[in-house]
Amino acid sequence: MTLPVVLVLEAVIEGMLSSSLVVVAVAALAICGVRADSSDSSSEQSADFSAVTCGSAIKLRHTATGFLLHSHNIKWGSGSGQQSVTAVEASDDPNSLWQIKESLSADRSVKHVSCLSGTPIRCGETVRLAHVQTKLHLHSHLHSAPISGRQEISCYGTESQSDTGDNWKVDCAAPAKPGDKWLRPTPITLTHVDTGLKLFTGRDGMT
Repeated sequence: MTLPVVLVLEAVIEGMLSSSLVVVAVAALAICGVRADSSDSSSEQSADFSAVTCGSAIKLRHTATGFLLHSHNIKWGSGSGQQSVTAVEASDDPNSLWQIKESLSADRSVKHVSCLSGTPIRCGETVRLAHVQTKLHLHSHLHSAPISGRQEISCYGTESQSDTGDNWKVDCAAPAKPGDKWLRPTPITLTHVDTGLKLFTGRDGMT
């Protein structure tokens, strides 16, 4: 049985393969570095789905290993004890779907209104990623990861409970620039806003 790769945060060089992700599937839940999934339906292909939009559910594939960002209703056995986040090879697992939501302001009560359903996400924009199956948000904080000892990744909160530890900045690979649309074929890195570290994994982080 293939074991999941543990995801951690680490300070890495911009654009490094170890932190690069790309969108491989999009499913509209509201009207909202790898490549777009070629299995998209003909009805999807008839519309312009090149831009990743607010409110859409996406899968993110790690460019270096081919693993998908993943979570499930299993808690970390140490550290925060929050819902674990890993990476898996299986492409048909619904636990690898994440919905793009607006970022949260510093006072934790005001959501940024710029992320309207169906609005393209821009390079450099800050968003939250909600795990579709459990409704918790992709999160980080100063707890140590159970295997690597680096900064832990978890899922936290509820649909209505969130904090700024759920905010992630979308950094697009060149030649895209801040303000450009985040396009599905464009590799990105996700930077944790509160700590400035990037989402990172590797095959040497097996559980």
